[in-house]
Amino acid sequence: MTSIPSGWTDDMNIAMPSHHTLGAVVELVISFGRAHTPAAATQRALVETFGLTDDDAALAWDRVHGGIVRAATGNVANRPDKSKDPLAWTSFQLATGDPSIIAALYPQYANRAGALSDADPVPR
Repeated sequence: MTSIPSGWTDDMNIAMPSHHTLGAVVELVISFGRAHTPAAATQRALVETFGLTDDDAALAWDRVHGGIVRAATGNVANRPDKSKDPLAWTSFQLATGDPSIIAALYPQYANRAGALSDADPVPR
């Protein structure tokens, strides 16, 4: 494993106001994705709806989509780390449970996705 360059982090958490949840952020990004809303408009909605900073809104969009793309592989080894990348982990879980998310946001990957369950082993 390579070391992370100085000043970088592998922690993809964002600051959330206490009255909102990461799950709600993921659901918004997915719903806007289903509607084919451009990333910039989705990020503005994240700022307006959840009070995220512009940088956190961009990161949230990226991580939610990252989790969906990982789910599209159908490979449990691609499951994001829940503590370091909770948005990707949540979207991965949703997309593996509901492949229509993959089909709507990334139709080119829709047929590659395999259903995974929490019973599948997570490599350590």
